[in-house]
Amino acid sequence: MGRIFKGDGASKLSPSYLPLELPHREQHINELLKIFSPLLEREKQIPWAVMIQGPSGTGKTSVVRAFFRTISSIASKKGIKIITDIINCRFIASDFSLAQAVALRVTPGASLRGFSATEMIQNVIEYLRNNESYLILALDDFDSYIARKKSKSKLVYDILKQQEITDSRMFMIFIGVNDYTMVFEESWIRNYVWRTKSKFEPYSWNELKDVLGKRAEEVFESGVIDENELLLASRISSKFGYGSARYGLELLLFSGMEAEWEGNSKINSEHLRLSLARLEGKQEVTELSDFSRDLKEFTLTLANIFEEENTSYLTISSISSKYKKEKQKVVDYLNRLNFEGIVDLLELNGDVYVGLFLPLRFISSVKQRDVNLP
Repeated sequence: MGRIFKGDGASKLSPSYLPLELPHREQHINELLKIFSPLLEREKQIPWAVMIQGPSGTGKTSVVRAFFRTISSIASKKGIKIITDIINCRFIASDFSLAQAVALRVTPGASLRGFSATEMIQNVIEYLRNNESYLILALDDFDSYIARKKSKSKLVYDILKQQEITDSRMFMIFIGVNDYTMVFEESWIRNYVWRTKSKFEPYSWNELKDVLGKRAEEVFESGVIDENELLLASRISSKFGYGSARYGLELLLFSGMEAEWEGNSKINSEHLRLSLARLEGKQEVTELSDFSRDLKEFTLTLANIFEEENTSYLTISSISSKYKKEKQKVVDYLNRLNFEGIVDLLELNGDVYVGLFLPLRFISSVKQRDVNLP
């Protein structure tokens, strides 16, 4: 992968990669730093647990990892021992396996034979006290864990109760799409779970353009993707990925691979369209089958215009002039195609721009199957 990706570029589109910057999530990181600031001053830490909740792909886990990176750096300079770890609860089946995972992360090599879940956590807390350390433990996909258990987690209760009884030096961050801490039966536990003020909402297309643009700088060779393609990628991720940055990063990965396979030195809009089709599981165009003859002809003409212009977006005015029919007719056709998810209509700088979501080769195949089309 020499033409498109930098040496380790493709790996930086993985969900596990943490970039140096998280655009539009700085406030969320700073809020966590403020919440856990007492630890950095060796003061009593309240709250004991924090709930981070929001849709998938909104940066929840990345924010926690970025927070861990920052607080660990500050603590190290101050001579304070803070252990941070994230456990994905999607792969945890029981309280026992969760306690085992925590114990193995904090006290590697310790014998766990014959210990109950509660005893393993007590051993972890004892280790933290003896080593004058603190543990901030993030439980990712916490809501799926609680939902799968179909009951309260005794282990989570035990950990939080330890804080009520004594200074356990163990704090928790729950990460989930839904806030399952609200189903905890004991009200005192619900009261001790802090909910962040910074909401994790789906990224807007403008925000996605910043996110994808920053990552593209790390991933691709210079000049591989330009502003127009980033705009199309952000609009695709906003509409089809529902504002998910993860969807956008996957789109960039597939698009880069499409360009590589073609031996191209740049990612173009057709690479993005083909990658969108792959992400959505489409092998051919089916949306046009119920269209009127006129609408099919317009769609084919539109594809030809985009292929000739070799660009991601065109104004309605420029399309009208090339289609050689009244502008209102063009607008009506475009509104229908927008409704079908075939084109993108974007108001920008006082003008309306049109982008194409379907691959050109998909649209051209319609003509090959329909002998009545010119």
